[in-house]
Amino acid sequence: NRTVHAPKCVAYGPGLKSPGMEQIAASFTIEARNFTDQLIPEGGHPFSVSITGVVSVNIQLIVLDKGDGTYEVQYVPPTPGTYVIGITVDGISIKDSPY
Repeated sequence: NRTVHAPKCVAYGPGLKSPGMEQIAASFTIEARNFTDQLIPEGGHPFSVSITGVVSVNIQLIVLDKGDGTYEVQYVPPTPGTYVIGITVDGISIKDSPY
């Protein structure tokens, strides 16, 4: 089944767990998974990522579709602190989101 199922999709990596460090690039990975919790080995899924932090600043981020069911998210925190990362697909939060 190649239909993405948001509650089974996962995200992991240091950019989700570490407090943001000013002007230091951070990244994490999202995996597209189906209803049976299997990786969908293709790209094109409409993941949306939002990052909010200690100041009301628009944080620029890049979502790289690797074409194999994984997506690398890169961002640079503008100030030190803790950030909240929300990830959705088709408007539905993925597993454990927000981080």
